[in-house]
Amino acid sequence: MARVVDDISASGSVRNGKLFIRDRRAFDQQIAQMRDGVEVEVSVTIRRAARSQQANAYYWGVVIDKFHRHTTQQDMGYTPDDLHDICKAKFLPKRLSIVANNGEIAGDYVLGGSTRSLNDTEFYEYVERVRQWLAELGIYTPDPNEPDDYRTNPGYYSDDDNDPIYRLALTGGK
Repeated sequence: MARVVDDISASGSVRNGKLFIRDRRAFDQQIAQMRDGVEVEVSVTIRRAARSQQANAYYWGVVIDKFHRHTTQQDMGYTPDDLHDICKAKFLPKRLSIVANNGEIAGDYVLGGSTRSLNDTEFYEYVERVRQWLAELGIYTPDPNEPDDYRTNPGYYSDDDNDPIYRLALTGGK
């Protein structure tokens, strides 16, 4: 007997105002396995491009690397990951409150949100806000199209030649 799933998702596209589902046969087979009369919720979400490996290489290999070099010169002892966490807390704040049994707030916290969930436009805007802040601190970060050592210097990346991000940084995104 086929396993009945609670959640079914499908991808597709809209053309001329109509929804076309990829692999429609498989989708219809999953729907056919559901109990008759079951209530469902349908949601359509526009898919956005995830950020590119080249954008990620620029962020870590230039922006965070320049920030790290600055803090190292100041003997602050922050790692690139620490600096990334600081930027996330400043520009992607996630506010949390702990509430005691009596209903009173026992503590408020600000954590950094995730950059992984940002699409390419959101990630670009995040990086630009970080760059603007660094400029205010006197830390220069070149534009992505300016020549810089991130294209030839692995910076933050691992020393593993098989790491695709490492190779990307070494080849300038090619």
